[in-house]
Amino acid sequence: MKAAVLRLLLINPDSATVNSCLAACGDLAVKVSADDDPLLTALQADNEKVNPKAKQALLLLLSRSDLSAIANSPKFMELLRSVKEENDKEPAVKSALLAMAASQLNLPYQAPFPRTTQAAAYAPEEQTGGFEKVLADVVMDPKVDQASAQKAAVILVASGRINALKDRFVDSRDVDRCAGIIRTLAKTKELWKRESLPVFLASALGNSSEDVRKEVLSALTILHDDCDKNIRWRINLAVRQGLDVNKVVELTFDPSKRVAEQATALIKRTIGMTSKEARDFDASCGTQARITCLTERILGERTKDPVGQYACLVLVDAEVTAQQPGGPAPTPAQTAPANRTNIPLTSARVTIKRGEQDALEILADSTQIGRLGGSGDAGGDPANPVQPGTLPVNPGELLAEALRSDDARKEGLAGKVSLRSIRDGVKQEKCELKPEPLGGWSAELTLSSQGPSDSPIRIVAAKIILQPLIP
Repeated sequence: MKAAVLRLLLINPDSATVNSCLAACGDLAVKVSADDDPLLTALQADNEKVNPKAKQALLLLLSRSDLSAIANSPKFMELLRSVKEENDKEPAVKSALLAMAASQLNLPYQAPFPRTTQAAAYAPEEQTGGFEKVLADVVMDPKVDQASAQKAAVILVASGRINALKDRFVDSRDVDRCAGIIRTLAKTKELWKRESLPVFLASALGNSSEDVRKEVLSALTILHDDCDKNIRWRINLAVRQGLDVNKVVELTFDPSKRVAEQATALIKRTIGMTSKEARDFDASCGTQARITCLTERILGERTKDPVGQYACLVLVDAEVTAQQPGGPAPTPAQTAPANRTNIPLTSARVTIKRGEQDALEILADSTQIGRLGGSGDAGGDPANPVQPGTLPVNPGELLAEALRSDDARKEGLAGKVSLRSIRDGVKQEKCELKPEPLGGWSAELTLSSQGPSDSPIRIVAAKIILQPLIP
């Protein structure tokens, strides 16, 4: 009732009406479903009609509210941009706008890994697009103080919503600001277990400043050398997601000896080169020769002979199918999304080895999940032939192990997904691991309807990634 009355009074707003109404509403939180809501249009009024103090109060109310339905609306994103520009000299309004954007990004983490298909009803960026762009603008705006910019950068990386920030960072020519952001992110230890940090750092090598690239390469080296050795494979995997192979190979010939050496070391440890492969890479003269060496001779040969040990990361898309009881009712802005995408879960150790008749056997821990070649070829079904250069697997065991992992427990998934339904849901799914551009293997799959279940969470899609383990 309060929300309805407030909206009615704000159809033709003025400062006195806005301030008195919001004071009477206390800690009211609402759900905004349309970009012509009076709570939003009041922000568009000029400062003579609705003064900065009233706009600050409106933004603080919105920071407590659920804006997910309009977050990616072009009209709403234009509203955010105009509020920021028109109140450029009003620090209280700018601070409230930052607080609103930050509150809307207080969502469960998603790994910023590329996906070709997603089965969730909406991707998380559709829920946060406008707010992500506001915070990315704050990070790179020279008029915003460094402390606020760095705080916004940490918020974005911690949430995994880094696409807008990557674009703005690479295009920035503000060396001091960029270097400061890299240093802040690198020293924020809470981010070291997030894939989003190495993904962002790797992509930041696209900045044209040599000083910025030095900061980025140093941060990546520290992250690799000082992290828990048990998660180092995840850092290497994440770096691969953000790395532009042409750019980083070009940096191995940078006039700065420090940049060239660190870029070379980054490639070698991320790919996991053997000493022979490293000598071959070093002996290749010129950027194109090294790219050819890396992609065709080193990675190409590994694709032909994938025998070895692999760590496995599974990214799952989940739907909440039932309201989970217990606990106080959250405010609209705190309500977790009904769908989550790219939840990263560690799965079983995968071994690929040669078996009888030189067939490739693929095992998850000790359980065989695939076989290629020989009389027991897993791809022997004429109706579903195996594509050349792929590894056919039954993904059920990898998904089940991921959903039993410590990661699943931390993400609130353990015990809330029917593992039997998962295994049944993938029985008819064709799953072929394909080579990743910078090494390793991956496959995406959509899970068939798992039928009625008492479990509160349903897995609807997944991406399985195998990362080679460096001996």
